[in-house]
Amino acid sequence: MSLNYELSRIANWQELLDSASGCTTPITEAIIFMSLIVGMNEITEKNALEFACRVHLFETYGDPLLTGPDGPVRITLANIQRHIGLRTNVNPHTRAKFISSFIWPDVQTKVKGGQK
Repeated sequence: MSLNYELSRIANWQELLDSASGCTTPITEAIIFMSLIVGMNEITEKNALEFACRVHLFETYGDPLLTGPDGPVRITLANIQRHIGLRTNVNPHTRAKFISSFIWPDVQTKVKGGQK
């Protein structure tokens, strides 16, 4: 299944495109892919904090999706709030499903000292 997204419900969504290429900016692209990882198919005012918390957990126990010249670039709550209105075709997951699928295995590996 392909990952599809819709930006048109985001305020001033055109600003999220690179003016030269017309492609989404790296932060927008990372948030789109994070929707798949965190199991949330839209960002609303009501769920932006939940989305940001899941991203933070993933980046804390995994690795950030973005890297800049000075190292990892973390996605912030402000970044998520700027993308309120984003919709994707991701199958949503509960918080418990997200933690058990993406966070818990990594925590177990780290507790075991890197052994799988």
